[in-house]
Amino acid sequence: MQQGGYGAPPQGGFPPQGQGPMGGAPMGGPPMGAPPMGAPSMGGPVGGAPQGSGGGGGSAPFGSLVAPGIIGGLVGGILSSIPLLNLLNCLFCVLNLVGALVAVNRWMAKNPGQQLSTGSSALLGAISGAIAGGTVGILGTLIGLAFSGVMLSILSAVGEAVPSEVAGQLAGQGIWGILYTPVYVVLYAIFGALGGMAGLHLFYKSRAA
Repeated sequence: MQQGGYGAPPQGGFPPQGQGPMGGAPMGGPPMGAPPMGAPSMGGPVGGAPQGSGGGGGSAPFGSLVAPGIIGGLVGGILSSIPLLNLLNCLFCVLNLVGALVAVNRWMAKNPGQQLSTGSSALLGAISGAIAGGTVGILGTLIGLAFSGVMLSILSAVGEAVPSEVAGQLAGQGIWGILYTPVYVVLYAIFGALGGMAGLHLFYKSRAA
């Protein structure tokens, strides 16, 4: 009678080739339940980035916003400095919004295929608006003074007497224009931020992050 009980391998015997004791996993192989060797992990393909780590988050670096913001600000500021035409700014500062749209357009042209976040578009529009406000405060004042000087010359040429009060107001126009420049910068920056966001979501919705 064999020792070790019915069905047990002879004493000192070995389990079948490739099988561990008690019917477990093969000797030297991975533990039971482990994925086969060389199989990709749950994090993504072998050698690839983890899932969810895509590129192009949409938040643009500040440096990439400066040049387009300056271009848009100069456009909006020059348009807003032209007499009579600047009356359009009474309608939601529309000329300033045009400058912000130009800024967004220039950024998209310089960064093809990249997305722009709402916050970055607002910052871009604010830069454009601030530049436009500064332009209006300086250039607009100079143009206004020149325009007033031309009007005074015309009135004098036709023999119309210019009241001293009117002449004094026109002379003080330049001083007040310079003093109001910081106010223009803040107000135009606020409307420019709104224009930047509107331009992104109205005309470049597919590239909005």
